Amino acid sequence: MHNELLGRVQFLPNVHPRWPLHRATLLQCEENLVAAAGLPGPLGEPVSVLYSPGVPVRFGRPDG
Repeated sequence: MHNELLGRVQFLPNVHPRWPLHRATLLQCEENLVAAAGLPGPLGEPVSVLYSPGVPVRFGRPDG
């Protein structure tokens, strides 16, 4: 995991099992992450839509 703390980007090592992915149906999508990154928006519908109910994660100490 990468996160900013006090103006510095820190890496937290983490361990988790594989994310179980399940098929889903996209009903509505409102997002601005792609445009905020300065990238062109997607063209058309997504090829696939997946979700995960989550997994347990263990985090280690931040690096330096």
